[in-house]
Amino acid sequence: MKINCLVKKQIKAKLSTGEITSIPPGEVVFIESEKAKPWIEEGKLEPLSLVENMDLEQFSKSCLGLIVESSVLGDYICFTSNEEVADELRKEGFICYTAKELQVLFSKQLTSEQLVKLHEIKKVFPECKIIQ
Repeated sequence: MKINCLVKKQIKAKLSTGEITSIPPGEVVFIESEKAKPWIEEGKLEPLSLVENMDLEQFSKSCLGLIVESSVLGDYICFTSNEEVADELRKEGFICYTAKELQVLFSKQLTSEQLVKLHEIKKVFPECKIIQ
């Protein structure tokens, strides 16, 4: 099973291409739990088991999707780390908001009414993106 981990101290890892790379602190890696265990024990990696503990930057690197029921929108929505995750969840009929879109929405401080209108647009055009 793969898990998401926050890099606490720089690590060197072998990519699927065979290339060796350095991964700096602050990055999020998706790694087999067996391979992560020694680095976790050494304090180089920290498992990210709860999305609630992530900031948006960490979430954007996590390859995760979080399905929530919004009382404001009266609908189930997905917060996704990136477009690839969003594409998969859209195939299942979910309306998705990526980490990049969430950053824009937070900066705008929209009213509930504005959020509802925006959500209605995303329901009609599920692949549209909030860019500013």
